[in-house]
Amino acid sequence: MADEPDDADRPDESVTDEAAFELERTYDRADLAAVFREFATAFESGRAVRLDGDERSVDIAVPQRVVAEFETEREPDAEPPVAELELEIEWDDPDGSSLRVTDRDAR
Repeated sequence: MADEPDDADRPDESVTDEAAFELERTYDRADLAAVFREFATAFESGRAVRLDGDERSVDIAVPQRVVAEFETEREPDAEPPVAELELEIEWDDPDGSSLRVTDRDAR
């Protein structure tokens, strides 16, 4: 795996990815800490992480080596002003096996 993925190799984000999954929820800080602990436990043990959305679920097998990006933003003109922390984890997935998305109807 390359230490820094080449942006030129990334697909155009406007193209719909069959395995796309997005989840946005509101959490209390303590509940979010529990989610992060679950991620940490899965990462340390090598087991897959499962995220359940309203219509789809995804099992994520995170490999031993990843690239992590942390980004903060502030939108002072928003009402109310908003601060944001983004965490992006990226890895090589040559055989496409690290993400398994399931529709709720298929379960």
